[in-house]
Amino acid sequence: YIPQGAAMVSPTLTDVPGDIKTVSYFVQTPSTMGVSDSLNAFADGSEMLTGTSGLVRRQLDRAILAYAEEVGDTQRLQQTGELIAPEVVSLEFAYYDGVQWLYEWDSTTQALPHLITITLAIQSGSGEESAAMDAGVALSTLTLDQRQAYGIELYELTVAIPGAQLRAADAAAVDAAAGMESMGL
Repeated sequence: YIPQGAAMVSPTLTDVPGDIKTVSYFVQTPSTMGVSDSLNAFADGSEMLTGTSGLVRRQLDRAILAYAEEVGDTQRLQQTGELIAPEVVSLEFAYYDGVQWLYEWDSTTQALPHLITITLAIQSGSGEESAAMDAGVALSTLTLDQRQAYGIELYELTVAIPGAQLRAADAAAVDAAAGMESMGL
């Protein structure tokens, strides 16, 4: 890690070229201390007072991310990233380990999940005009009536992770005995 003197005055962290990056996606709640919308300069100014919200993508070299976390540079870390979809109000992941669906996953202590379900909640422009939904709301707390009233559409994608199929023969025998082969696992 080579420190960059010019980056110390910048409100965001500066990425450096490298072969190992940490890519994060998260939904930012309305805040003036978060990632700003680059297209906000063309707005009428009302969004600048409340802050921007939506889906943010952050890509940083792992050394820079580790250093920022080590020295407690959380303010600049929160302002680093790119707002890619301000209409997104929620993003949730579910992981299938071969037996059950889990909502938290730590790949440093667990193997890869077999399946990952990604659920994205997007508020339509017409729904936002009638009643704006704050970003960061948990999908499980919304009823169908609330989703319709706010104009929220859910999009879901389930992705199979090929590397998860590489496991010991005895684990495959346990899965076969449990009837998992009928599910393609």
